[in-house]
Amino acid sequence: MVLAIGTEGDAPGDGPAAFYNTLAIVEPSGALDRYTKAEPVPLFADGVPSTDVHAYDTSLGRLGFAICYDFTHPHVTLALEGARAFVVASGDLASWTELQHAQHARVTHVRAVEHRRWVARATSSGYSQIIDPLGRVVSELGYEEESILTGDIGLRDETTPYVALGLWPERACLAALLGAMGWQLWVAWQTRKKRSR
Repeated sequence: MVLAIGTEGDAPGDGPAAFYNTLAIVEPSGALDRYTKAEPVPLFADGVPSTDVHAYDTSLGRLGFAICYDFTHPHVTLALEGARAFVVASGDLASWTELQHAQHARVTHVRAVEHRRWVARATSSGYSQIIDPLGRVVSELGYEEESILTGDIGLRDETTPYVALGLWPERACLAALLGAMGWQLWVAWQTRKKRSR
């Protein structure tokens, strides 16, 4: 098996956030690699952001790793190019309500659909899940349920339009919307000018 174990790594600087929030990726041979969190949670002592986000070649295949808040950011999952499945470790706070845990878990379903990949998500207190490429829960440990989650996942290679195009369709739509709003404001201003003459 390949283990992904939450840990901390040394980072430059001083203070409570001067560390890297890290997943140690341990191979059956004992070989060790590290994924460092790209998007620390703002206003928390959640570490220094990584500038090196990529998929990892493991003995199980090329996998994309993420830590908690990373998976809410599309640019992070898009940087995991070539990943055939995703593994997410999430430190969901025990103080959250059941609704907050459920909402955080839903992000996993969205990313699975966007990339058409299997996702294995392990949490400290929320919903640990195995999600299929259509965003469906295949196996789950419920809210505050303590046990070992098992299940099978697949490794997939196809590229979705979302992965191929990235965030450009959203940016194009936003630019078109802003352009249309600007045009309407200009027309309204011109109309107002004519009426005031």
